[in-house]
Amino acid sequence: MKFFRSCHPYAIVTVVFWSLAFVFTRIASQAFTVFSLGFLRYLFATLALIPVVIAARLPLPRLRDLPWFVGSGFCGFFLYTITFTKGSTLVSAASGSVLIAVAPVLTACWARLLFREKLAGFQWLAILLEFGGVGLSSCIPVRLSQ
Repeated sequence: MKFFRSCHPYAIVTVVFWSLAFVFTRIASQAFTVFSLGFLRYLFATLALIPVVIAARLPLPRLRDLPWFVGSGFCGFFLYTITFTKGSTLVSAASGSVLIAVAPVLTACWARLLFREKLAGFQWLAILLEFGGVGLSSCIPVRLSQ
């Protein structure tokens, strides 16, 4: 029971859904436009989080924070969703996952260069392991019936 009270099951579910996003986006983009798919993606996320917000009794954001919400929503959600979905229609799911896997490497390198942050050896090892796993999985041919 201790396992289910920890963050591990939630992390596992998150990793599974996140890893399937590339494949499902590629499949769904055959039936929906980029904007429709982005809308549906966040509609379902919103519907899933409404009960969590109600149960946790989270307060509404302050009015002065509204510009930050709008700005981050536009850049962090709208632009990302549109470019991710459009990119998924242009490259294979494997190539898309490799491109996304580069993000933590670039983030760590930029943090090192710009802010002089230091990463421990195991953190660099984790980044290499993650990137290597995605790179290896992209080399394995997969055939889907169409």
